[in-house]
Amino acid sequence: MCDGWREGMSSSIREGVRALPRESEGVVICLGDMPFVTPRTIDLLASAARERGIAYCKVGGEIRSPSAFRSEFYADLMALRGDAGAKEVIRRNMDRAVGLEVDPVELLDVDTEEDLELARMIAFERAVNRRK
Repeated sequence: MCDGWREGMSSSIREGVRALPRESEGVVICLGDMPFVTPRTIDLLASAARERGIAYCKVGGEIRSPSAFRSEFYADLMALRGDAGAKEVIRRNMDRAVGLEVDPVELLDVDTEEDLELARMIAFERAVNRRK
């Protein structure tokens, strides 16, 4: 649990980075309410960050979660404050970052009842298609 949750997303990021083993080489930051992010996307992010330093998902030109960072960016992530997510670190380091184009459905962020209903419809459709 993140005691500083009232501060916003940055407190969760700091808590996660703080919990990493010292010898960790990098971190993937993923929102907990994105049910369709695939293991393949996580693997691609980790691999791209290993090479470039930072990797992030994008749809069109928009920076989206999840993202991945090599350990050299831990201090930048720890410096985040307020409801700022990792996008701030990405924007400041675009020369070290690579964006991976991802299907927008995979990045559905379930924040509202409407989002939840959409997620249910997508999950149902996928289950039906798998049976075919």
